[in-house]
Amino acid sequence: MARFQGLAKTYLQDCEWERFEKERFLGRRGIQHGDLHPANVLLIDERPLLIDYERYESSALLCTDPVTLEFSLLFHPDAVRWRGDWPSEEQAAEWHDINTYTRNCPAAEFVIACREWAYATEEDPRAVAASVYAYACRQLRYPKTDKALAIALIRRSIAMFE
Repeated sequence: MARFQGLAKTYLQDCEWERFEKERFLGRRGIQHGDLHPANVLLIDERPLLIDYERYESSALLCTDPVTLEFSLLFHPDAVRWRGDWPSEEQAAEWHDINTYTRNCPAAEFVIACREWAYATEEDPRAVAASVYAYACRQLRYPKTDKALAIALIRRSIAMFE
């Protein structure tokens, strides 16, 4: 927690992240891979095989895997080169509006499918916002991630609770 507080003071000084951290919402929990991204899915005889269970969680929000998979397109080192300049910082700030967010997206159908999966798992849409917030906050600790995109996701997630 101390490490995150240091990152928050650096990157989120004008955000109400401390208030947001105290928010309550209904979230369904269950087993999640915890680090689902395309490099952790192998295709063997056209069947998916998940690998790398180091971040496996037995009581995570059910939207964790679809959120992680979707936003791995923004932050995973292998995806950064592939996605080009999508999304803009403005689009990331509008991640909740799937049409605005996926404009010029090289994998719009994939993103939409992940988003539909995330919302289908949760009764309270704020659980998805909280999961996006947590994922984006984790990205602040990595030196090569696009901090502006992470901050845009964080700000929108907080705004969705207002």
